[in-house]
This record gives sequence, C-alpha cells and structure tokens, in this order.
Amino acid sequence: MSYDAQIGDIHHALYNVSGLNDLVDQGLFPDLSADLVGAILEEAGRFATDIIAPLNKIGDEQGARL
Repeated sequence: MSYDAQIGDIHHALYNVSGLNDLVDQGLFPDLSADLVGAILEEAGRFATDIIAPLNKIGDEQGARL
C-alpha cells in the first residue's frame, strides 16, 4: 500500500477556500509568498510519503487486535 500526498488539493484549500491569497495580498504576512507555501507543501508531502507512510506497514499487514 502506498500513499501519495494530495498537494494540489491542499494548495486549493489554502488559497481558494480559506482565502490565504487575500491575506498575502493584504500584506498581513510580509514574509509569506506563493513560492514559499508551495515549497513547504512539497516538503511536507515528501515527508508524509517517505517517512510517515512506511510506519503504517505493520498496522496495515496485521490489523488491530484487542
């Protein structure tokens, strides 16, 4: 079983649903840019895919036991 982080969906939710684009345009976060958000999302997706997802292998194979 593999995991693929949905970077596009997260980016859409941040910019179009929560209005991050408007906040950046208003200057409320002067150090934040679209490039920085994209880089953070890419690295978080890579971390989730490469580091966190493999930790679930044992649980996926054995399942839950009481």
